[in-house]
Amino acid sequence: MSEPSVSFTRVSASQVSRWAEWGGMVDRSMGELIRFLEVMAEFGRRGAQRHLQHFRFLAFAELLLTEGRVWHTTVEPERFGATHGPERECYSNATSLAESKHDLIYVEGFGLPAVMPLGTEHAWCVPRTDDGVIEVTWPRNDGLAYIDLPFTDEFRRKIQHETDRLPILLPHTEAGRSLLQDGPPADAIVDVGQPIAEVYVARR
Repeated sequence: MSEPSVSFTRVSASQVSRWAEWGGMVDRSMGELIRFLEVMAEFGRRGAQRHLQHFRFLAFAELLLTEGRVWHTTVEPERFGATHGPERECYSNATSLAESKHDLIYVEGFGLPAVMPLGTEHAWCVPRTDDGVIEVTWPRNDGLAYIDLPFTDEFRRKIQHETDRLPILLPHTEAGRSLLQDGPPADAIVDVGQPIAEVYVARR
């Protein structure tokens, strides 16, 4: 079985225009993050074991390209009484913030940092008022684009208790496999942010 070709070159203006035709604007940074997730989703589809073929999604990238929410802006953490936590501790930083500020929502997905043209697994918070990303791990203005799933407090607490605060989007956990098999249950997702379907149609 041949491997998918991989190219992380900068997204062209014409490609961004094609995505924007679906009903919303996609800037260059969001285009690069979408392209990265497309490649990861293709790897997931080609590398999936036979017993996973009945799953609705074969990779979290594919799940995010179908069910995710997109964020184009960040807001000052200080507006919400938030401060930056330790580097490389995004999951615990975002969890602690969501627990201490009930008007904020814990989310997981992929972000595009300014230091490289590749998406990376990440966690952050967003306000229930749809203001934008509250980044408490990466340096200020380092996050260029974000695609995530915003989880309800009840779902997050249940899963994080079972996985000892590990990320929710992990394929080898029961919760992660369930998300891939069936998609997120209705009571797991908060309706905030712009649905990715408004700017992009997953090529499946």
